[in-house]
Amino acid sequence: MPKKRKDGNYEKVMTFDIKGQKIRKHFYYKDEFDLVEKVNAFKTELEEQQKIYFECVADEWYESHCEEIEGGTQVCYTPAYKRAIEAFKDKEIKNITSLDIKRILERMAKQKYSAQTVRVQRIVLNLIFKYAVLNEYIDINPVSVVSVPRNLPKSKRELPSDDEITAVMQSADVPFGMFAYLILFTGCRRGEALALQWKDVDFNRKTISISKSVNYSGMNQNTPILSPHPKSDAGIREVMMLDCLANRLKDMAKDKPSDYFIFGDKEPLTKSALRKRWQKYQRETNTTFTPHQLRHAYATILYDAGIDEKVAQGLMGHSTIQLTRDIYTHVRMDRKQAAAEALNEYINNKRQSI
Repeated sequence: MPKKRKDGNYEKVMTFDIKGQKIRKHFYYKDEFDLVEKVNAFKTELEEQQKIYFECVADEWYESHCEEIEGGTQVCYTPAYKRAIEAFKDKEIKNITSLDIKRILERMAKQKYSAQTVRVQRIVLNLIFKYAVLNEYIDINPVSVVSVPRNLPKSKRELPSDDEITAVMQSADVPFGMFAYLILFTGCRRGEALALQWKDVDFNRKTISISKSVNYSGMNQNTPILSPHPKSDAGIREVMMLDCLANRLKDMAKDKPSDYFIFGDKEPLTKSALRKRWQKYQRETNTTFTPHQLRHAYATILYDAGIDEKVAQGLMGHSTIQLTRDIYTHVRMDRKQAAAEALNEYINNKRQSI
């Protein structure tokens, strides 16, 4: 029975069951119509409070996992994270379906995004929704049944030109030239090369042990973060120290403490120091390649030397044999194209001489 108050309004206490939780609410109203309006407004407010939007969950995932993600991977994941926010920012996460995910990936395919970019987009969406399931925001991960569209264009790995490779080989004595030289003849990733210490170099066995990596991420993106492991478990490896590299490293190693970094001192290079040294090296050698392109040039050397794919996988630190095969396939196609161009030029010269 409603209770009439001294001010003329009525008072009624109602209980609502919200996901098993009992919520008691006092309503003050003039008549039944006023009560219905206030109850409906309260229900709407409760429903709004219960809504969990994709953007909030994605931000929560990114903030909680940002520090755990390696610098290079973080750079790769961030654009995919932003695209996901743009696509679903106004949607409740529980209302996003597998079909919605499929449409996102198919739209990227139509816009000619590379296979790797679309794969990363699916990875990031999957991580966000897995996080949502683990935190009981949703019951099912809609990404789990969605595959990356087939026949997506693969971004071509551009290799340094022959002239640039020659420049690397001839400019090891130029300031920071040994950084390019080492990557060319070991296939190290940039972060792996920056993390190398003199204790990782075994001149007797002629090997270099790769077991860590330098990244730049977190609050101060200039500060190097020494990760105790490379990009993946497969990245932990020993690479052969070729004679040409060993001879130059021996000269550099004189009077260097074993725990000092090869490209640094007690600490790895900061990001700004790395950028300045690399840009100066490029100017002095008139080159434009990146350290990653030199890594693929090393793969070309392995291919030209007839090194088996499986052995090359171990030397490159690839997590799967398919990554190595993809590089070898690109090199093989480049070689065939160069051969075809040389043959065409030869035949054209012959025809003109007749």
